[in-house]
Amino acid sequence: MLRTLDLFSGIGGFSVGLEQTNGFKTIAFCEIEPFCRAVLRKHWPNVPIFEDVKTLTLAELSKLGRIDVICGGFPCQPVSCAGKRKGSKDERWLWPEFYRTVCLVRSEWVLVENVPGLLSARDDRGVKGGLFGGILRDLAESGYDAEWNIVSAASVGAPHLRKRVFIVAHSICSYNRSENDSSEIGGQNTERSTSRTSGPSDSSGSGPLADSTSARCDGWERKEQLVCGPSLQTARSDRCGEVSNSECTILEERSGSAGERAYSATPGEDGRAALGGLGGTSDGISQGVHGPWGVDWEEGTPRLATGQKNRANRLKALGNAIVPACAEYVGRCVLNEITR
Repeated sequence: MLRTLDLFSGIGGFSVGLEQTNGFKTIAFCEIEPFCRAVLRKHWPNVPIFEDVKTLTLAELSKLGRIDVICGGFPCQPVSCAGKRKGSKDERWLWPEFYRTVCLVRSEWVLVENVPGLLSARDDRGVKGGLFGGILRDLAESGYDAEWNIVSAASVGAPHLRKRVFIVAHSICSYNRSENDSSEIGGQNTERSTSRTSGPSDSSGSGPLADSTSARCDGWERKEQLVCGPSLQTARSDRCGEVSNSECTILEERSGSAGERAYSATPGEDGRAALGGLGGTSDGISQGVHGPWGVDWEEGTPRLATGQKNRANRLKALGNAIVPACAEYVGRCVLNEITR
């Protein structure tokens, strides 16, 4: 079992997916939102939860014993196409804290998730893709070989696109540490807490930044390069018309067997108000998938937490959550590489 530290945990979507592979075991979470922590405590009652990634220390992490994997989806708002895209100038840009934790732990694997907007976000010099290039550079300089691609919820069977970038990084430098030995947690460069986010970038999967094996190992013994098994797959383009796209920015007239129709600002025929620009309706499920999803629902059963306690918190948590099936797919890529 790969012992996993789950950062920016939310309601645990990353851990749910990884643990469904039967190859990962979450040993600690880190989540700042009280409501999400309550959900984590309910489903993982014996797993410790840190409250703020900014305050994680080497002493605290050492108590966890061996950490094989660090996973997490740091806040997407600084790079999302739906926001102002301030990048590293946004106070919510927390990749430096993610990276600081990586430097403290030196886990064998690092799994990162974010929105596709990360690939094109500009760095402080205005270089398009510079932030993403900075992440790859940080990982490479710390002895990690990284691969990345976009995984869509539609590609794992969900009726919506929800495309997300996943970075899978593996340590190319060997060091030994027993489960209860914290002497080497931290390794080299543990003082570094800021991310280099300037310079050229290449988000295409090829070019100088794609080959991160050229990084120095800071005195560690280099071992044979190991990469992430099967290439991560994106959603098939021919399925895009069959799923709900919550990332669309304009309203379009659509037609198809799923009962898609034009959206408007007036209540629909079933009394639900349409939300222009979101490609969906006020209960969170678009008209495009209303028919297929309604077949198996008992008459009168609400499809969302309407009128329930913490409704706003539930919606926020769901909106920020990682699709477990996507995380499971990425986890299986890692396990396939380990066992082949």
